[in-house]
Amino acid sequence: MLRPEFALSTWKPEKIDRHTIIYTNFRNPRHSVETLFEAVVLLKQKYSDIRLLIAGQANFDSGYGAYVRSLASKLTILDRISFLGRLNGYEMAHVLSKAHIFVLPSLIENSPNSLCEAQMVGMPCISSYTGGVPSIIEDGKTGLFFPPGDSPVLAHCINSIFKSDKLAISLGSAARQTAMIRHNPDAIAKALIGAYRDMISRYKGN
Repeated sequence: MLRPEFALSTWKPEKIDRHTIIYTNFRNPRHSVETLFEAVVLLKQKYSDIRLLIAGQANFDSGYGAYVRSLASKLTILDRISFLGRLNGYEMAHVLSKAHIFVLPSLIENSPNSLCEAQMVGMPCISSYTGGVPSIIEDGKTGLFFPPGDSPVLAHCINSIFKSDKLAISLGSAARQTAMIRHNPDAIAKALIGAYRDMISRYKGN
């Protein structure tokens, strides 16, 4: 069950900031922001206005946060990145609805809410093929996959969406339709109550 703010926001191509990519979690090396940085490097010659928005709180003075900022500087893309810090639900839904693409570059994942939120907004999403993500995205229909750590393929996927509103709208619309069903509060509550009733019935039967 997701926060209701994401169902109330809708991604529309005429209202987005073109060539803007958003990623919402980079506090851990397993999330592989490096892969996304490398893809931006490959794309910045073609898209001089490319931007990367990164949401989430991190310490840039030490640890992984300091490494991320240092790497962005080394790759000469620090000026293309906006670190947004921690956002509440309304702020996140608004930022998602204004970005061109959501990217999840993780090497390891479970079933990420960040991806589900982006799908609920109805924006085109790209993710590495890892963990529980294949249960959320149908490749080519509700999003695009790339092999974990493969920045050239990620760059190709991003470029495919940048140059085709038709593809972006198709992916985003199908993702939103699927997410609305998957995260329907009434259906989730009914399924949960049904599961508990089944367990109680089985316990009484013993």
